[in-house]
Amino acid sequence: MYIKVNNMPYTIAFYIHHHGAGHFMRSLAIAKALNHDDIVFLGSGLRRFKDEIPTNIRVIDLPLDVLKDDEPALGEGSEVDCFHYSPLQVTGITQRVAIMTKFFMENERVLLVVDVSVEVTLLARLCGIPTVVMRQHGERTDLPHSLAYQSAELLIAPFSKEMETSNNDTLIDKTFYSGGFSRYEAESKVVKTYQDQVAIIIGQGGSSIDAESIYLIAKTCPSLYFHVLGDVALSQKEAVTNVTFHGRIGNVKEVLLRCGLVIGNLGHNTVMEVAALNKPFIGIPESRPFNEQIDKAKSIQGVEGFISVFPEDVRQTQWNDTILKLLAVNPKLNNILNPDALVDIAAKLKAVAKRLFS
Repeated sequence: MYIKVNNMPYTIAFYIHHHGAGHFMRSLAIAKALNHDDIVFLGSGLRRFKDEIPTNIRVIDLPLDVLKDDEPALGEGSEVDCFHYSPLQVTGITQRVAIMTKFFMENERVLLVVDVSVEVTLLARLCGIPTVVMRQHGERTDLPHSLAYQSAELLIAPFSKEMETSNNDTLIDKTFYSGGFSRYEAESKVVKTYQDQVAIIIGQGGSSIDAESIYLIAKTCPSLYFHVLGDVALSQKEAVTNVTFHGRIGNVKEVLLRCGLVIGNLGHNTVMEVAALNKPFIGIPESRPFNEQIDKAKSIQGVEGFISVFPEDVRQTQWNDTILKLLAVNPKLNNILNPDALVDIAAKLKAVAKRLFS
């Protein structure tokens, strides 16, 4: 017999995928909005964010789930349709599963927010731990995603329902659409915008925007000045005087505010940050699993102030005309945001916890 005890404390934990920085930034924003006594972050490589994580959040660093240099690669073994990633005898996987299951055993009243991993979602359910799964754009109709979504108590889409591209009614009915949010929304500093300044954002998740394509864009737009934010392997073959490579800097927002237009990939956080600043945006959708960024481009294609350019078309695009035309548009990208999104998500998570634990 199961006995529920009222008003007992519970833990809200976040599993954070290590690819890029977007999953971490999203989890951090939600965690701050929760105002909850016991919050835990689980993930690989979280030490790189140690200066950004509040001291009230416990951090459990997990080993990476890939072969170490000194580990022999085994055969793939039998095909497993219910997982995306299930290699044999990778020590990091064995260790991280042991750490997570130990955490579940020691913290029985846990609500796990998964951003994102099918395998972790299903592992938690096998351990009797309820989950809330963050949804992403992309063609996610495969069996692993279907199982993870079915096992979750709630699905959260960190975007508006107008950006939904699925026609799966069961999935839609289980999803809470928070509307978009970004780390920039709470700030209101006024900075003068220069219409001849353009920002190019290179995300941490990998980008086809390389030095060669940046030089090409800059060379064909002599009346514009370009600020490149992020890591780029420089290989300049000719002098281009209208580009500054800033690298990774702390005042990204101030640079973006000064610029009249932004060029970047279509990672979720990049889209929402540009939307928060309401800048005209040229999005270059990268190749990602499940066509995530291509689907993201489709979801905002009709929004005023946004156009997409595919990586294979970068060198054929008439950049000067394209940028100048978009600069003349009154952008409405901020319409995809919800200023109450984080408060609404926090309320939903606490409602799920109350239903399960009280």
